[in-house]
Amino acid sequence: MAKLIKNEKDFKIQAREMMIMEVNFKMRILNCFVNKMTLMLTFQLQELLSKMEHWRGKIGLLRNLQGLC
Repeated sequence: MAKLIKNEKDFKIQAREMMIMEVNFKMRILNCFVNKMTLMLTFQLQELLSKMEHWRGKIGLLRNLQGLC
């Protein structure tokens, strides 16, 4: 009887440890996904800002040229 109780406790402990490992694994996957999405959005925004600055320079140049004529 004592072995049966010990085995049940060991099984419960092992099941709990497996559940914790699974949760940790899922959290790592989620963390990796969020980091990749953050980088992707950051680079997209940086690209957009670069294009906006590029066009701002061209518009300023055209305004200067129109003022000279």
